[in-house]
Amino acid sequence: VITTQGIAVKNKVLLEAVVAPQPQNAVRYIWIPNEGSMVVSQDAGRCTVYRDTTGQAVITLLLIDKNNLELGRTQVSFDVSISSEAIERSVQLTKGWERWKKALALREKGEVETALLQAQRAAEELADGGVEDDSLRGELDRFKRTRDNYFKALELSSIAASLWRDGKLTEALNKYRQAQGLHAHADIEKNIAEIETIRHREKERKENSASIAEEANFLAAGGKLEEALQKYKESLNLYSDSTVRSAQADVEGRLKAMQRKIALARTQREIGLTLEAQGELELALSKIAESREIWALQETATDIQRIQSALQVQQRRQDEGAQLAKDASLLESQGTEGQGKPEILSQALEKYRQALAAWPEKSLERSIKRVETHIDRISAEIAQSELLV
Repeated sequence: VITTQGIAVKNKVLLEAVVAPQPQNAVRYIWIPNEGSMVVSQDAGRCTVYRDTTGQAVITLLLIDKNNLELGRTQVSFDVSISSEAIERSVQLTKGWERWKKALALREKGEVETALLQAQRAAEELADGGVEDDSLRGELDRFKRTRDNYFKALELSSIAASLWRDGKLTEALNKYRQAQGLHAHADIEKNIAEIETIRHREKERKENSASIAEEANFLAAGGKLEEALQKYKESLNLYSDSTVRSAQADVEGRLKAMQRKIALARTQREIGLTLEAQGELELALSKIAESREIWALQETATDIQRIQSALQVQQRRQDEGAQLAKDASLLESQGTEGQGKPEILSQALEKYRQALAAWPEKSLERSIKRVETHIDRISAEIAQSELLV
């Protein structure tokens, strides 16, 4: 391992000898290492050496001819300053920092449990590499807090989801926001946005519902109960509100009461119309008036006006009949004086008949029969007297 700081132990170093001028005969190269150094391989003018420990490597090169005579020698040295421990620390540091970066990436992705395990292993490797434990402990605490916050956020998100299913949007939104504050996550953010959208739409529906309910209240106050009831239903279809439901129930009760009154008023009117058809105008007028007191049907005003007009006509006919009957009675009295006057009785009979036509009464029918009897009797007496003469 060669670093910028120098040569490390067990670092193989290649040495190469160059002889000048080049010898004419074959020569041998003998490489002699000092203590602690070792020749790994040699091949004529080349030699590979290394040291197991730090220190100075000194390599002596002897040049020997075929007669074993030393033609020359030289030395080369180099320092091995990096120990195996330093190398190990370097390796551990490299592995530790790589694993630490991986742990950070996992934490960013939300894989907090795996991130914490990687961070703990990275901390061990960095500590082996010489990094102070105190500096790592704070970072590990951050990983643990992230892990703990993640699980707390999961728990809060689960509670929020349950509240959402129950329709408790405000409580659900608060829980999701608490979760997001502990551990930001795209799914939590998505749920928050969705609930806020739902709440916004719900707010719009609630406002529209309230506006329609106000319109319904106005209609109900004006007695337009069926229209008001329809508006209350529209309002409740948009948003369920207890106040609107109560108002709807009140209008429904009023409408049912009104319908019962209208039905009773119609029954009374039908009785009145039947009595009118039977000629019982005063009773008919009384029933129509009762119907109007129960509920002012549009038809009753016309009914009352018609029956009152009929009663006026009836009264005039009754008065006319009474006057004719009075005149007839006077003529009848005159026609029966003495021996009787048939011509006057005939006038009385005509008056009685006119009175009966104007206002039929049983007493008039009896009066007509009585006068007819008088006329027949007097006419018979006159005829008998004429025969005697």
